[in-house]
Amino acid sequence: MNKKSKDKIQEIIEASGNNFHSSVIKFLREKEWTVLISPYYNDYATDKAREIDIIAEKAFEVKDSLWGRTKGWLNIRFIIECKYINTETVFWFDAKDKKRAEETVIRETPLEKNNIYTQKHHYIQDERVAKLFSSEKSKDLVNEPIYKAINQNLNAMIYFRYESPMLLQDSRILRTVCYPIIILNDFKKIFGVNIGESNYSSIASKFFQLEINYAYLDTNRRNMNEYFLIDVVDYTYLYDFLQEIETKDVEAIKVMM
Repeated sequence: MNKKSKDKIQEIIEASGNNFHSSVIKFLREKEWTVLISPYYNDYATDKAREIDIIAEKAFEVKDSLWGRTKGWLNIRFIIECKYINTETVFWFDAKDKKRAEETVIRETPLEKNNIYTQKHHYIQDERVAKLFSSEKSKDLVNEPIYKAINQNLNAMIYFRYESPMLLQDSRILRTVCYPIIILNDFKKIFGVNIGESNYSSIASKFFQLEINYAYLDTNRRNMNEYFLIDVVDYTYLYDFLQEIETKDVEAIKVMM
């Protein structure tokens, strides 16, 4: 192969979002997550095939509190959309709807209302969330990366969240808990502003949440409107995010199992 052809191929690799996608896959595998790459599923609204970047699962041992014997396993499932952001993007932040956040945690996990362990879940602990966003590409929402990521992420979440363990075959999986996640290459071009204000600043956190009230059609083509929280993670700090899920959510859920 001549140099010109090699350079062209290298340009394709470097320009492709698959490069970043591959980095996330490699990292998760190194941290012992089982990964399914770009699975397709059927969109209930359009009857068309859609694709999500990654589904990752990892099982955490649940022990009997009295004897310390293994009762089974808690399966954590990540629905992940990867986005390489190369243009300035702004998120508008406001107070989280704590009531609906708690309702979501209680519905989607074994955690219970008015319980100290429920308050440890990271959905409940964070006070502020992003509710709006905009970038240079927002004039064309079809090509707006955050808008696309939200739709791809939540459509896949709705389809896959109650599926049996997809990647882990242990018959003693007691419960699967599913999280929608958007991983960005970094936050260097991500900025935040409070709703009602005009002063903006760089995003100082390693990850934050998007609060979305999402309308969709269910399997019976009924109109649904549901509250979701999506974790938005700086890839540079993906390890820190995994640690937060394990030390806060997983440990709290295991106690209630």
